[in-house]
Amino acid sequence: MRQEVRDGPGEHAVTEMVTARLNALNAKDFSTADNIRDQLTEQGIALMDYKDADTGERRTKWEIKR
Repeated sequence: MRQEVRDGPGEHAVTEMVTARLNALNAKDFSTADNIRDQLTEQGIALMDYKDADTGERRTKWEIKR
């Protein structure tokens, strides 16, 4: 389980925001996706985008910045 960010969202909230960002990217709503990324970055969350090797779907991993 990931540590909670000090004064930031818990794991469940981050996961929901990452999912919302992926949905925005898939809908080509880049403004919303960028806004969500900026919010997470401000709270100390680093996002790493990649494509699933098996399905080719866009995925995002996240971690707490150190």
